[in-house]
Amino acid sequence: MNVIIRNYRSNSTDAEKIQKISQICFSSGLWKTPGRTPEEMERRWEDHSSQTGFSCLVGEVDQQIIAASWYFEITLDQLAEKRGNELRDFVKSISRQDISLVWLGETFVHPDFQRRGYARQIKERVMDEVRDSLAPAILLTRMRPDNAFIISTNKKLGFRPTGISVLSKTKPGVFHEYWYMFL
Repeated sequence: MNVIIRNYRSNSTDAEKIQKISQICFSSGLWKTPGRTPEEMERRWEDHSSQTGFSCLVGEVDQQIIAASWYFEITLDQLAEKRGNELRDFVKSISRQDISLVWLGETFVHPDFQRRGYARQIKERVMDEVRDSLAPAILLTRMRPDNAFIISTNKKLGFRPTGISVLSKTKPGVFHEYWYMFL
């Protein structure tokens, strides 16, 4: 099946469908996180989608949304506030003043469509969009070290670990690692 990747449509039911898939992803498999109610997913979506410069791509198969990935531009001060001084200082040490910082929020694929390359395809399109509109840029994200599949995918795309990890806010004993790439 071919995936069609398109821009998120704010005047449609896209947000509702994205939240539903997100809840399914966070309720099963590796991401299984208790408390991911529809209300929690709506709150998380509102938090992300209200960011300045928010942009989202969706993947469709047979006109059904099966994947999403979003990103937004972030300042060094915002990065420090949301992700800590250590990550901000790392970014300052590897970049220069004229470079854009872009936070890759979440990328997920409905469990029925995983392991078919859709996450890679949608991330490649995100990278193309960032290159076209914000380059030069540093793309930042975080990943769980136990998610070997997405780490492998991101390494192939050019992401590198920062060496900085933070404790998960929702899964006790689990850490998230920050990764980056230059575009």
